[in-house]
Amino acid sequence: MEELSLILGKDVNLVTKLALAIHDYQYNGPDKETVLSPFRSDEIAKENIQILISEIRSKLEKMKKS
Repeated sequence: MEELSLILGKDVNLVTKLALAIHDYQYNGPDKETVLSPFRSDEIAKENIQILISEIRSKLEKMKKS
């Protein structure tokens, strides 16, 4: 996924990195030391999930208009 997202562009790469971090959180839960999960709390994860959803919606809207 990382290599493909680099080919597709900087914006896609950043969204992919966020999605992969959320994936790690899904399996490991919050981690105060950020060893197993990049998010220290559920609240931080929630904010990042909302950002990811917003970014995906924005990209879909741009695709619709094209």
